[in-house]
Amino acid sequence: MSNYWSKVDKKGFVLIQSLLSEEEVNLIRNKLDYYFKDKPQKRMLNLEETISNIDLIEQIQLNTELLSTLDSLFSIDNWNYVNDFQLIKNMSSKKTGGWHADINSQYSKNPEKKKLDLENYKFLKIGIYLQDKKCPYGSSIEVIPYSYLLPQWAYSLTVFLLNRKFLGKLGNLFSRKIDLDITAGDCIIFDSRLIHRSSFSNLSEKMEITSYSEGVFKEHTDNNKYALYFEAGDPSSCKQFLNSNLSRAKDDSFFSNYLSKDKSYYFTLFSSNYKKHLSGRIACLEKKEDLAYAKSLDQSHKKT
Repeated sequence: MSNYWSKVDKKGFVLIQSLLSEEEVNLIRNKLDYYFKDKPQKRMLNLEETISNIDLIEQIQLNTELLSTLDSLFSIDNWNYVNDFQLIKNMSSKKTGGWHADINSQYSKNPEKKKLDLENYKFLKIGIYLQDKKCPYGSSIEVIPYSYLLPQWAYSLTVFLLNRKFLGKLGNLFSRKIDLDITAGDCIIFDSRLIHRSSFSNLSEKMEITSYSEGVFKEHTDNNKYALYFEAGDPSSCKQFLNSNLSRAKDDSFFSNYLSKDKSYYFTLFSSNYKKHLSGRIACLEKKEDLAYAKSLDQSHKKT
């Protein structure tokens, strides 16, 4: 079986240090702190909100080390960005639970599981973290190295066991705590099949989490944790990802918001340099009727 990670790191993730400078991190954090000041319960920004509050999206996606890493993982000129920009605030883990892989939603929606194996589905997440390990909510994520190699049945069993309270400590034996290696402005690229969770919070005992997936809990510090995410993959995997998420757009405004955007949206919003370098690298819904449907849903969500 072809393993595209063998070109970079067979563990299923790679760290890019200092993708953003300290000055750039502080600039972004100050703007986000101001935005969230009057929105204490808000935990996530969608595409439009993320672009509005992070002025360096274009610079991030054109970063030479990020581009070269993606060229190394995939064949040169054979990968696309999926601009489902998402800014997450203060998502943290307690001592047990929270383990998952991003491909889980694909497993549940795709009846042809073989199309989600390493050979047929080459898709990954890109995360940029805006704090270091001193942040009380943790700085980034924990991962289970090599877990992206598990077939679906083994993945399901592993996640089931890791998330059981009486077996949860097993994760500590196998996990890699990225917090130990990361500084503010670093980037982690990881396979969509890699089992991971938000980093452990030293406020764990005080956190009153009512829903892990929503990250709802009382805040106990002003030192917020911010993580920016978007994705990339080979063209066929990006197409599959976008099409499968269209079914989620009716009930979730996050999906309708980013799926409603075509390439012209980004090429108008960002500079001519962005279009010059990424004109063939932005994956969007291809069928006009799908794009129109996503746009109608986005407008509907905005009215409610």
